[in-house]
Amino acid sequence: MKKEKIKSVWPLFGDNTFPADDIRKFEHIGTHPVGSTLAIADAIRFHNSIGSKRKEERLRYLKNYWVEKVKELPKVRINTPFEDERSCAIANFAVEGMKPGDVADYLFDKHKIFTVAIDGEAVKGVRVTPHLYTKLGDLDRLVGAINQLGRG
Repeated sequence: MKKEKIKSVWPLFGDNTFPADDIRKFEHIGTHPVGSTLAIADAIRFHNSIGSKRKEERLRYLKNYWVEKVKELPKVRINTPFEDERSCAIANFAVEGMKPGDVADYLFDKHKIFTVAIDGEAVKGVRVTPHLYTKLGDLDRLVGAINQLGRG
């Protein structure tokens, strides 16, 4: 926001601790949830106990697990590079003849698999983001759903 406009815009939540022309008047969101603050130390301890290298290896393994099973399907295109130095956990795929939003909707509505549709200028596809806790059985469900789309 332009500095000269700050004074004329009302904050969503009234916060009179900052002057009317101070951008920080828009930062008030009420009571902050303490859960995320309290969990930071445990999250850091957990990360350190696993180690960055093992975490990276697990996430790359999960991505490669499902990508390898669908990359040869006739209507499926993997938009993510295969080289380890160019990708890790996240992969993006497209289904020929389908909009990314339609693929993501199908995966969620029919299979309860959450993905994110990416429909930009450079990339059109669906982003799949496994977590450390993702089970291979969950990825097998994803593979089965993509098989239905990629063959049909």
